[in-house]
Amino acid sequence: MEKFKNYLKQSNDIMLFVDKVKKYLLRKPHRIKMLARCLSLFEKTIEPEKWVFIVGCYDSGTSLLKKIISSHSQISTFHGEGAFFTDELITPEELGWPRMWCQVGEKVRLTEKDNHINAEKVKKDWSLLFNKEKKIFLEKSIVNSARILWLNKNFKNSYFIFIVRNGYAVSEGIRRRAKTTKWKIKYSPYENGYPIELCAKQWFINNKIIENDAKSIKRFKKVFYEDICEKPNEIISDIYKFLGLKNKITWTTGTKWKIHDYNMEIKNLNAKSIERLTVNDISNIEKVASSMLDYYGYKPPVK
Repeated sequence: MEKFKNYLKQSNDIMLFVDKVKKYLLRKPHRIKMLARCLSLFEKTIEPEKWVFIVGCYDSGTSLLKKIISSHSQISTFHGEGAFFTDELITPEELGWPRMWCQVGEKVRLTEKDNHINAEKVKKDWSLLFNKEKKIFLEKSIVNSARILWLNKNFKNSYFIFIVRNGYAVSEGIRRRAKTTKWKIKYSPYENGYPIELCAKQWFINNKIIENDAKSIKRFKKVFYEDICEKPNEIISDIYKFLGLKNKITWTTGTKWKIHDYNMEIKNLNAKSIERLTVNDISNIEKVASSMLDYYGYKPPVK
């Protein structure tokens, strides 16, 4: 019996390893197109009961929200952002702008009028990653903030969840976490990192486009990072209701979630981020994004 248990464990470990290797080889920048084409030959185009897309700016809590929502037994997702697992959708990283799609907005933006992207091919590529036994597929790509009109048209029964976070904290997070040489493409003139005002511009444009496009979306829900941190059970329960799911929360406020290789509880990290900002940083953020900060009610930090 013990040998059988060990065999099962080893088999499971091998399958997990194979799955990780597969995902590594299917993800940009090391994506092997021939492998993707071969694997997709054995897959049918996926059509779940519902598509759920999480949108929002970088460093706004999209990964945390995705992790929590996907804990529901009827929701399937996968590690990483879908835009990196298909050749149909271009990412800002491929264009030399990691975590900064606003600089190439005209190249990454898609609306309901754009017909040159093969949505069925996107679904085929993603079919290699989703658990098809579940009826709701959850995808999160930051650059899809500029594509919700296109997604809504081409993905049947789509739902959109928009997460907003304090623009001061987000701007600091983008500046700190953007690895401008990660893809080994020459990033000029920002090889040493983005200026804070450019990070604020990304937050401003990202949210402005979503707010405008959302007016044409039937199934759209906006949540705030700060509310999720303060009352997670209430917010997630409300999201499940929005998705037509029974509330099946199996975690507590002390549960730790693995986000970006860190195990962490649901905790508001705004203060920690804002502490890293200088008075000059705050001023430069406000020069770019004051109207959006006012719109969401985010007050200037006191330094």
